[in-house]
Amino acid sequence: MIAPAIYYLLNVSSVTNLVNGVYFTVAPQLKSFPYITFDESGDTENFKDGCTIINHRLQVDVFCSKGKDGNGGFLEANTIATAINLVLDRQKGTFAGINIDQIYLDWQQATYDPMSEAARVILEYKVRQRL
Repeated sequence: MIAPAIYYLLNVSSVTNLVNGVYFTVAPQLKSFPYITFDESGDTENFKDGCTIINHRLQVDVFCSKGKDGNGGFLEANTIATAINLVLDRQKGTFAGINIDQIYLDWQQATYDPMSEAARVILEYKVRQRL
């Protein structure tokens, strides 16, 4: 699980000054916009001498109020997504005691989330963790 490392990386002023919170998996109910959620899953690479690498899929979601910026919230969501990408993309090192070999952006999508009635930008990263 790389959640502590991702939480550590996202909790920098260049990101936190733009949002009302960073949450693992689900934001608290009735949380005010904008906020970030993230979730991850991983698969091990098996070698003859055992597992030393886990490949993770990391999804980071940015939620913004649809009426805040005159562009349905997408301008603000894209600004936050850019700040997140500057922090995460091509990052490597040890964070919160977790050794990250590399993080890179795999794809990005802007969409409207009807459940929360928010502008939403989805960032999906590939993360390689060395044990």
